[in-house]
Amino acid sequence: MGKDTEGYQFFLDCQVRIPQVAEAEAQEILAKCERRCPVAKIVGSSQNVRVHLVKQFAF
Repeated sequence: MGKDTEGYQFFLDCQVRIPQVAEAEAQEILAKCERRCPVAKIVGSSQNVRVHLVKQFAF
């Protein structure tokens, strides 16, 4: 969350891990999910949202 001129903005960094699947296939799965998920459709156009594949979670 960050302060801006109107109040606050939320920033989302969504890390997706799909173990035991080749990276190319995992990218295809993620792309399909983003096209079908209602929440992804709502927030997907925001510059404050990043969804990406990772091999290890970085929390």
